[in-house]
Amino acid sequence: MSAVETVSRQWDILQQIPQLPRKATVAEIHARLPENDYSVSRRTVQRDLESLARKFPINCELDGRTHHWFWMKDARQVLLPHMSGSMAATLLMARDYLKPMLPGSVLGELNPFFDHASSVLDDTPLKGWNSKVRILDRGPMLIPPKVSEHVRHVAYQALLDERQIHAGYRARSKEAHKAYVLNPLSLVLKGGVFYLVATFEGYDDLRQLALHRMNKATLLETPIVKPHNYSLKRYIEDDSGFSYPLSPEKIKLELLFEPDVAYHLTETKLSADQTVDVRKDGRMVVKATVADSDELRWWVRAFGGDVKVVKPKGLLR
Repeated sequence: MSAVETVSRQWDILQQIPQLPRKATVAEIHARLPENDYSVSRRTVQRDLESLARKFPINCELDGRTHHWFWMKDARQVLLPHMSGSMAATLLMARDYLKPMLPGSVLGELNPFFDHASSVLDDTPLKGWNSKVRILDRGPMLIPPKVSEHVRHVAYQALLDERQIHAGYRARSKEAHKAYVLNPLSLVLKGGVFYLVATFEGYDDLRQLALHRMNKATLLETPIVKPHNYSLKRYIEDDSGFSYPLSPEKIKLELLFEPDVAYHLTETKLSADQTVDVRKDGRMVVKATVADSDELRWWVRAFGGDVKVVKPKGLLR
């Protein structure tokens, strides 16, 4: 076997080794190697691992007669090809904005890459880029409610493993928690609040459960029961699941705005068919076909006396 083949095989072996707290046996690593590229025994993989451990921060633990291999917890990951400054900046931005949506176990595996990205940026013009850009939501900056770390961990793990949860949940109008068995389907972050889209055991109707109102969460071994043809994309976009629709039909909306109040709607539309007509006195007539929802009413009311609802009549009653 040539030196090139050995290096190629050992590189593939390194990529199959998980980072603590996860581990992998020689048999598992051997099974993950590309079948068409290598025809080697487990003993060869074992010898490769022992050789690699002398040069890389990998180690093993013996459980009975079985070796369990892993990258050490604080090991700096070996990256090929070399990480560029643009790649490092992108990775750190993804960390900052996606961190709340990722399970702790996933973040733990990614931390060495984040650390490496930070060191790469120190020597590039992109150093400090993250301090120069920001994504903002509309409205005042609200302090998000605190979510129990245990509840967050159980919810994320349940979504990963597609397993049921037993948890206490306090409805918005209630003071006490009530125990439920839940089928967790999706997680949505809206306005700083995490919502678990789930069904209660024995029911098919979708619920939005705020994670900060949940306690005493336990991950069960039971697989979830998923509603037929469930899709988060369809639930949000087609069914307006987070717009709190008041009817399944869309409405023809016509609003009359005072001058300059709704200029942003010429750049960010309410719908694909939106039209804007500017009158001689500067007032703007905006027409659009939109979902009939509570969220729409909240948005219109926020303009106060600067907007008049032309159609449909009685929208804000």
